[in-house]
Amino acid sequence: MEFTDEYRKTMYYSSLKNSLVHQRIEMVSVTKFEDYTLEEFKEILVNKSPTAIYNIMYSTEKPCWHITRLVMPSDGGVWCYANNSANKIPRFKTWEQFYNMIKISGFQPIRF
Repeated sequence: MEFTDEYRKTMYYSSLKNSLVHQRIEMVSVTKFEDYTLEEFKEILVNKSPTAIYNIMYSTEKPCWHITRLVMPSDGGVWCYANNSANKIPRFKTWEQFYNMIKISGFQPIRF
């Protein structure tokens, strides 16, 4: 007996009907986190003007970084210091330096 394509299709579909499982189609949603670009990061800091930035992997009570001066759009960067640093004198970080410093730990655990 030669198996034709029609015969194979019939066998496949009949085996689906006679199986002991329910076929269920589900839509699975996936949440993907994307890092802010430098321009988006700068815009958020200018609009929100945080004075302390928390990294919840470090602590939820103590800020990880302190911003000591108001962030203005015309500024070339941020005056800040790290809380875990022995030297608490504020230093000027350009936008790119500050962005990279924050991005090292990842943006997901950052709060302000």
